[in-house]
Amino acid sequence: MPLPLDLHGIPELRVMRQLAEALVYEGLVDCAVSQGGGKSRFEWRCDGGAIRCEGSIGAFGRVRVVAETIERGCDDQWRPATLGDLLASIDTCPERRAQLTSELDRTLDFSAWNERNLRPRPRRDLPFAQLDSAIDEGHPYHPCFKARTGFDYADHAAYGPEAGNAFQLAWLAVAPERLHSAFPTDEQAFWMHELGAETCALLNERRARLGDNARRFGLMPLHPWQWKALQDSELSRWLAEGSAGFLGQAGDRYT
Repeated sequence: MPLPLDLHGIPELRVMRQLAEALVYEGLVDCAVSQGGGKSRFEWRCDGGAIRCEGSIGAFGRVRVVAETIERGCDDQWRPATLGDLLASIDTCPERRAQLTSELDRTLDFSAWNERNLRPRPRRDLPFAQLDSAIDEGHPYHPCFKARTGFDYADHAAYGPEAGNAFQLAWLAVAPERLHSAFPTDEQAFWMHELGAETCALLNERRARLGDNARRFGLMPLHPWQWKALQDSELSRWLAEGSAGFLGQAGDRYT
């Protein structure tokens, strides 16, 4: 669902608007500001030309840009700006520009996925937990409001709160020499309070199946995406040598 000032189904305009606002507000471009007709006009140099747009300046100097007014000009010829035009106006190294471009592209991709796959639904009467999941607009200022670095479409559908799919945490048992932990109270009492007797018993039973040595291993919860992403890391060696063991998924379901 778009924010009130954004057009439904056109996430590119929202990303461009929020990027332009951030560039001006954060002082990342040398912007000239003029006032007239109740509007603020912003203009800055860009690769032999200029970028201009209209909007307003609100509380705490917060810049609000009208997305449809963002233009790229050269030799007094103006046209609607592209996301690439805005990126080209940033004075930064190629590596950082490439990283920002990737995060903006992912934001566009996941926003488009939401438009294709999620139907708008009434939210006014939802209880807090469901409302928190249903609010899918993302950050109203940050231009990379749905970058979700490392996620593919399947991850976005499985773990993105707007899709509303529930998941459990994955659990590891890890040898104490591999694990740094600190608890506000006795370790067993802590897990009993956090997880409840049933989940604690289940994890202890699974840990015991790893062998007598594993009884001294500590518990480590992981988001299921982390468990998948760490398969080719040092963790794979720990699992192979027996200094860590996978206990499966358990506990509360999160959305």
